[in-house]
Amino acid sequence: MAAAFDALLERLGDRVLGTDDFGGDLKVLVAPGDWVEAATCLRDEAGLSMLVALTGADRGVDTDPRFEVLGVFLDPETAERVHVTTAVPEADPVCPTLTGLFASSNWFEREVYDMYGVTFEGHPDLRRILMWDDYEHHPLRKEFPVEGVGTMAAPRVAERHLASLAARTAEAEEEE
Repeated sequence: MAAAFDALLERLGDRVLGTDDFGGDLKVLVAPGDWVEAATCLRDEAGLSMLVALTGADRGVDTDPRFEVLGVFLDPETAERVHVTTAVPEADPVCPTLTGLFASSNWFEREVYDMYGVTFEGHPDLRRILMWDDYEHHPLRKEFPVEGVGTMAAPRVAERHLASLAARTAEAEEEE
């Protein structure tokens, strides 16, 4: 943990906004503008070559900045982990993508986008991954009702899926 912390401090200096011990792992807070640089530093200078998780959190409607994006970086040889967090405001929930550094961030970022509405600038394919495309809500936001939101869109999703499946099947048969 000391090597990763030293590398981050050397590279980011006072742009490290805060640190904490998170169950024996280093937790570092950076601004969204330093998110990619912190991840690059951990990968290239500290040996944490795997992004094993990336998720979001809604800190509440009365909190500013409202949303957090958290990445967990791992050194596969030493099992050292570092958690890097950045916070984005509700008014402009945008965070730079890590897809250029870690392929695993692709679907992680899509899930955060889908569930919280945080947009990842520069993401190559930012679209919903769990909910259907025209779903208007973000189910992990604090104001989302526990009982869910009534909708009639689900049957259309099944119809579109079956039509898409039939089209792909027809294309595959034509290619044979």
